[in-house]
Amino acid sequence: MVQAHCADQLTSDGECYLRMAECYVKGDLRHAVFGQWSPLVPWLTTPLVAAGVAPRYAFRVVLALSGAVAIVAVWRLIGKCGMRNAECGTRREIPRWLRPIATGCAALLVLEFSADLRVDLPLAAILLLYLDDALDDRLLVSRLRAFAAGILGALGYLTKLYALPFFLVHFTLTAVVRVWTNGQANGASGLRSQVGDRKSASHDGRWPRAAIAWGMGLLGFAVLAAPWAAALSARFGQFTLGTTGGDALAYARLGEGSVAARLALIVGLQRPPAAAYSVWQDSDRVVPRPTSDPDASGGLARRARWVWGNLGRIAGHAASLDEFRLGLVALGLLPIAVALTWRRQGEAAARYLVVLLAVAVYCGGYALVYAGERRFFWFLLLVALVVAFHFLGLVPRVLGRLAPKLSERRRRLVAAALGVVFVVSFAFHPIRFLADLLGQPPPGREHRLVAEVLRGMGVEAPLAAANRWGADDSQRRAAWWDGLHVAYYLDAKYAGMPAAKDPRGIVAEMRAAGARTLLVWGDPPMAAALSREAGMELLSVIRAGSLTGLARDVAVLRLLP
Repeated sequence: MVQAHCADQLTSDGECYLRMAECYVKGDLRHAVFGQWSPLVPWLTTPLVAAGVAPRYAFRVVLALSGAVAIVAVWRLIGKCGMRNAECGTRREIPRWLRPIATGCAALLVLEFSADLRVDLPLAAILLLYLDDALDDRLLVSRLRAFAAGILGALGYLTKLYALPFFLVHFTLTAVVRVWTNGQANGASGLRSQVGDRKSASHDGRWPRAAIAWGMGLLGFAVLAAPWAAALSARFGQFTLGTTGGDALAYARLGEGSVAARLALIVGLQRPPAAAYSVWQDSDRVVPRPTSDPDASGGLARRARWVWGNLGRIAGHAASLDEFRLGLVALGLLPIAVALTWRRQGEAAARYLVVLLAVAVYCGGYALVYAGERRFFWFLLLVALVVAFHFLGLVPRVLGRLAPKLSERRRRLVAAALGVVFVVSFAFHPIRFLADLLGQPPPGREHRLVAEVLRGMGVEAPLAAANRWGADDSQRRAAWWDGLHVAYYLDAKYAGMPAAKDPRGIVAEMRAAGARTLLVWGDPPMAAALSREAGMELLSVIRAGSLTGLARDVAVLRLLP
């Protein structure tokens, strides 16, 4: 239902993935290789596009399947976190009812996430599967399982470049944790056994086995990731794993100034290249990176404030989908859980530590760069849900220790009552979001319908878009996306949003960029002023409400020869 309702909704990143799939179908492999965007989702959509499915519908199918994978991964993680290998054997620690309820809450969150036409949901699904594999106590015993972890890491990298450093750091630390806690051997305390005799680990082969398993994981990663890395390296003439990493580091050096620097990339009309619809969708283009002096006075302090602010933003993202902040509380309890289980429950401690490392590594990387968008942290939000419900499942056992006179039935009733609170906390936001979404006209429909009107008018491309020339660039930028999406549906080239804020400057900028048609969104005074400018002609005004979902007037102006 969500995918059908959002079928017309586009994003700037999503359009690039759609263009990549179209290039694969056409056999244009050169322009299908983008350094900025990873190939897995376009690869998955290409067969459907080749079969005649519209690219955006094919992308929606991939999102739906990714959501299903994420739900299955949460189901597995809840079950795995609820099991403990003790010296006496394996026993269940969480109530049976908790697993389907937690998975149901995760399904609601996944439905909300799936409305967005980007690759963050597929990435979250893959990383959840990887985490499920990393939590297995056989990770360093079974070479096949370690190899599979590498395959999952590579799938993450092929979905989004950020998965590359995350996998390399987390998988390495997981291997060390697994040996140090001795979880893969007998569940005994690694600290207790290894501090007493540090040489025993090497003598009984644990470290060599761990090194082999670690190598198998890297081999699995390399086998799957190498072809794409080779294609990128050949494309750019040097060893390349992706170009967004260097961009991210450049923006990280700017700290708080990175927001304005990112905005500057879309301000100003730019002539579309011959082989692409716009410069922002040009695989040949090297995106300019901002420059800064890392030794400037106050630079380190400024970046420290930026990192601290990003950590606050990450916490805010997690809290925004969790009414009572239970996920944040659960993540905060992880270090305590590690400390409490370290000496007597080596396997439980290892699992807690592996999850804690996943959270720390994932958030730490984004904190250094940019954490302004909630979609980056869907993986984190689902992990927080799993951890929260895991601790909820331990409530009867904890009450049994703290209040031994309390009957088992009452302990279960307390857990069930808390379960209601947990469900409300995690389900309220997605239910409200879905109700609002389904109660409104289909998002993005107005862009497709405006494009149909423009096609009927026979407007000339490239297009440009503008609005609110009296506002600053951060308030005007919505017009850039509006124009981009209309151009996609019109299958027309796009020059962007003019930097000029006066009629004469806009006309001059359009001539320099070769733009032929200007769309003015929701600003009648601006449209009227432009229509009076020499060299501009008002063709039509598409009135608000005349098309489904169109809430603003759209003035269509033509640049005269």
